[in-house]
Amino acid sequence: MMGKIKLVEIILLSLFVAIPGCKKDNSAANTYALNVSATNGTVIKNPDQSTYTEGTEVQLTATPGAGYKFVSWSKDASGSTNPVTVTMNSAKNITANFTSLTGQVVDAKSKGAKGDGVTDDTAALQAAVDQVAGTGGIAFVPDGTYLINPAKHLNLKSNMTLSLSTGALLKAIPVSTDGSAVVQLNNIQDVTVIGGTIEGERNGHTGAAVSGDGHGHGINIQGAANIVVKDLTAKNCWGDGIYVGKGTTVETKNIIIDNVISDNNRRQGLSVVMGDGIIIRNSVFKNTNGTAPQAGIDLEPNVGFTVRNVLIQNCQVMNNTGSGIILWVDPTFSNTILENVTVDGNTVADNGLVTPQGIVLVCRTAHKVTNNIIRNNYKYGISFEGTSGGFITGNIISNTRTDAGAGVCGIYFRPGTAARPAATNYTVTGNTITGHTQNMRVGDASNIVHPNTVGTISLSAAAYTVAENAASKTATITISRIGSGSGYGAATVKYATSNGTATAGSDYTAISGTLSWADGDVSDKTFTVTITSDALTEGPETVNITLSDVVGALAGANKSGVLTITE
Repeated sequence: MMGKIKLVEIILLSLFVAIPGCKKDNSAANTYALNVSATNGTVIKNPDQSTYTEGTEVQLTATPGAGYKFVSWSKDASGSTNPVTVTMNSAKNITANFTSLTGQVVDAKSKGAKGDGVTDDTAALQAAVDQVAGTGGIAFVPDGTYLINPAKHLNLKSNMTLSLSTGALLKAIPVSTDGSAVVQLNNIQDVTVIGGTIEGERNGHTGAAVSGDGHGHGINIQGAANIVVKDLTAKNCWGDGIYVGKGTTVETKNIIIDNVISDNNRRQGLSVVMGDGIIIRNSVFKNTNGTAPQAGIDLEPNVGFTVRNVLIQNCQVMNNTGSGIILWVDPTFSNTILENVTVDGNTVADNGLVTPQGIVLVCRTAHKVTNNIIRNNYKYGISFEGTSGGFITGNIISNTRTDAGAGVCGIYFRPGTAARPAATNYTVTGNTITGHTQNMRVGDASNIVHPNTVGTISLSAAAYTVAENAASKTATITISRIGSGSGYGAATVKYATSNGTATAGSDYTAISGTLSWADGDVSDKTFTVTITSDALTEGPETVNITLSDVVGALAGANKSGVLTITE
């Protein structure tokens, strides 16, 4: 009897081992590559990495080139939703597909525009717009100065491009009304505005300045979808260089502002009060002055409005009388949402004359402020109030100032008030903060503040070499933590290999993982790449090595490297 019981146990154990999926638990998360491709357009990844930890959600936004329109995703994504969010549960290859806008090109001068800086050219330019409206065509404005009546606007239409040559200037005729715009995009979609300069009428405005005015904009986007504004300057406006708000029949979404200069506008460089899926990149917002808030960029939904899924990346926000970047929800507004904003890789400098800061967050929900250079702003580098659950990582905050000298605080979590609660549950790590009376004021105890440091984590070299016939069949890759020490806290970094000219599986074994340092640990860490020998004469082959997701330090100079396998 005992023998039969043991036999049954052995059979059951064998069956269990053979069941697919019943394997040893591996607590290390997998990482997967995401490759995107596009012809006649580009794709933005947020977050922008080559590899991602399993389960990471990545937002992809397709941007058409001039004369093209986004139509669909293919390969490992489908549909026409733009932006689209993919979950990294495997390696993915995704293509953005664009189609040509085959409509005609209409030169504004063929419609009677003079471009002489004297004639009111509003009607002539509007005729060019009307002719290409809905066709995918281009209303072209050659070099010259074209006077536009901002009370009437140049009203763009769906499915078209307004293209200004480099020397083209649309200049507002002075008016007395508050609520004008040189170029208006109202309840339309699939429009590109590219090139040239748009100048407002702040220097000749004929109405008296009163409290709360400042709605004379260079470009006014209200109820528009799939809009690209790029390669232009908006300056000297009575209100904002660019304004993004709510329309009546079209939802404001998928707005891309790229390589724009917004200069010397009276109220804001850029205001966003309504919108979903807004990318602001590679642009300059400077010298805003005249009437509050006087910020470079202000994300501030009106009562009952929603602003969500915003990326501000690689911009310069400088010398504005107000704050550099504002994320703000009025605490008295109900059903008003500002969520999922990433402020990454910008320079925010020399902003504020009296009370503002470099970056201000008063906005209830979680946001990310990462990898920015924030310097010489008034009073506070970054301040928080009434917001919860975000990440402040990798910023360099220096020399915030007051009239008396050093700024009050580099990162300031304001205490709660009757109007707004304290900021809570923020993770603050890996920031460099210097030149303040207080580098950081934490506030609520729920904020998770790891020691911030000037230390870096980096590959020890940008290039490594291993012979294919090496006895060990391995290459050792060294990663260094520099400039840290006791009291700076723990740190981690993820590493991964990917194909250069070598192929994983036949030339080497792919590897990824995480390296960790304890508080005070500055020793080098290593991992090994296994090389595969073969009888083929192939010449040198390469393996890419990438570091990502640095926590507890800043990324050093060598965030990526190349391993060369020699014969």
